[in-house]
Amino acid sequence: MNRIFRLLSIPLIVALLLTSLAPAALALDRPGRLKIMSAVVQVWWITEENGNLRGGGVGSGTLISADGLVLTNHHVAVPRFSEFNRLGIALTTRSDRPPQVLYLAEIVADDARLDLSVLRISHDLNLRPIQSSQLNLPFVALGDSDNLDVGDELNIFGYPGIGGDTVTFTRGVVSGFTLDASISGR
Repeated sequence: MNRIFRLLSIPLIVALLLTSLAPAALALDRPGRLKIMSAVVQVWWITEENGNLRGGGVGSGTLISADGLVLTNHHVAVPRFSEFNRLGIALTTRSDRPPQVLYLAEIVADDARLDLSVLRISHDLNLRPIQSSQLNLPFVALGDSDNLDVGDELNIFGYPGIGGDTVTFTRGVVSGFTLDASISGR
């Protein structure tokens, strides 16, 4: 059950994001795709060795505010390997280029059971603190999952790890819902 929930959590995150675009999300014209792609980030597991940063594994996330909040999965934000002690944020600048690691982030909210985490960009790569109010990053606002129904189209952007070095796009549909007595609503 936990594995199924984890697999469904990424499309759920994207669905939450895309519902804020309402009917435009279904059509997803070029400006809509470009807006969403610019808000998709790659989250890197990073360790510091002798003052140098070294990257490890990666996962996907989405900027949900201009001041650097990133929605991602718990399994991306909390790597199983203790050697990694920092999270890097790589921005998508072009669909045909790998993202560029520009920032470091910290976890501000995390729920292992729901497999969700919220990160905040906190430092540049020289370990200097960043004023979040000065960032003005592209973002996609959270939507309302209560607006989704079975059969609704999903457009999913991310860095799944098996799709190469660039952002990927997948299309699907909401096929059903999982109920959990400990969570009110969807």
